[in-house]
Amino acid sequence: MSEVKMQYSVVENMSKMLEVAADFAESNHNKLMQVVAAIQSNDEKGLIGDAAAEYYFDQLKTKFDSLIKNCRDMSGDVLGAVKAIRDGDTTASTRFAG
Repeated sequence: MSEVKMQYSVVENMSKMLEVAADFAESNHNKLMQVVAAIQSNDEKGLIGDAAAEYYFDQLKTKFDSLIKNCRDMSGDVLGAVKAIRDGDTTASTRFAG
C-alpha cells in the first residue's frame, strides 16, 4: 500500500472554500426567493412573472438546494479526511514509542 501524504493546511483551506461556496450559493438562493416572492405578490405579475416563478420552482430551486448540500457535504468529507489522516499519524507515531 502506498503512503498517503497530505498538506493539512491546503486541504483545510479547501474545506473552508467549499463552505464559502455553499454560503454564497445559499445567499443567492435566498435573494432569488425574495425576487420570486415579490413577483408573486405583485398584483400585476402577468405571464412573465408567472413564468419566472414557475421556472424558479421547477428548475432552479432544486439545483440550488443540491449545490448547497453537496458543497457542505464535501466540506465535511474533506475536513474528515484531514482529521482521520492527521489523527492516524499522531496515533501511529506515539503507539510504538519506546
